[in-house]
Amino acid sequence: MRKKHTFTGSERSVEIQSVPLKHAYTRKGNKPYEHRGKPLTREIAAKILREWAETEEIRDLHISVWVENVKNHHISHGGLPAKGELEPILRAALFSLYQFGRAERGYGQRWTILTARKEDVQKNSTDQSTGTPNTGYKYYGETFTREIASEIIVEIYIGKSPVDLKTIQETVFEHHKKGGGLPPEDENHLSWIIRRALSHLRTRRCATQMDSSTDSSWRIHEEDVHYDERTYPKTLGTGSETVYLYYYPIYKREAKSQKQRFWNCKIGHTTRDSIHRVKEQVKTGLPEHAIIALTIKTDEAIELEKKMQGILRVLGKHIADAPGTEWFLTSPSQVESIYEFICLHST
Repeated sequence: MRKKHTFTGSERSVEIQSVPLKHAYTRKGNKPYEHRGKPLTREIAAKILREWAETEEIRDLHISVWVENVKNHHISHGGLPAKGELEPILRAALFSLYQFGRAERGYGQRWTILTARKEDVQKNSTDQSTGTPNTGYKYYGETFTREIASEIIVEIYIGKSPVDLKTIQETVFEHHKKGGGLPPEDENHLSWIIRRALSHLRTRRCATQMDSSTDSSWRIHEEDVHYDERTYPKTLGTGSETVYLYYYPIYKREAKSQKQRFWNCKIGHTTRDSIHRVKEQVKTGLPEHAIIALTIKTDEAIELEKKMQGILRVLGKHIADAPGTEWFLTSPSQVESIYEFICLHST
């Protein structure tokens, strides 16, 4: 007997004809269900789908129908519900079968499970739990995201000639797919994810637009983790007292060699009109002079210093074993951001 399923979307309602999968609720012989007591996962869902495909070809069902049938099969045999949203899990399972030629994608969100592979030429090793190629790819079986796209862009194009956006969009997801990665939850967002990845890399200063008026050409290069320190030393605020940040160049050089954004910095205050005395103190008897990178003028230096140091302590930036209590693992740009935060929220 045929059963009607109505799904209401954002634009229109869609009526989908489907048939109950009677064979989905039977087991061969008295063999116990191997996934009893386990939450439903992509791997388990893919196994259930493959088992059904051994019985008959099941054509053109909406993703929501697959969700209900797989869930009912798993739970009726003693399995536990999925820990997360079930539809993304089923979509991933169907796509894993699609990669191995055991499923076809139809119009909209319809899928067909095939009784035989479309191609039987897989030479590489396979994941026996799902029947999909296991390439050893870092993001095998994972949904395509901005973070993954960023890594692939750097891996493929770092240090090479400028590349146009269209080429990046065509190659990055293909690289992910060939490794066994899954598409984004909404494939219409694919281009948007690539653009977000490039924007993220540009923020990190390891991607540069070759023409500021368009994003059609990009150069990918090594990240300069200290790009935001080029505008220092800097003086902020007004007042008769001073909060200051200084550090020794060796600390910054060591951080840069390890590609770290933060290094040992001292934050202190003085009630004098200038910090010349501070400069004299920090350079005495040392092989190199301290860099006073940030000077904040204020009429309440002690209070401002306490607030800034308090925020850094909450962030876990205090260096407990340093001589004195005013050393923090930070940077001028981070401390400037903290100062702006305090000013914004001061009454």
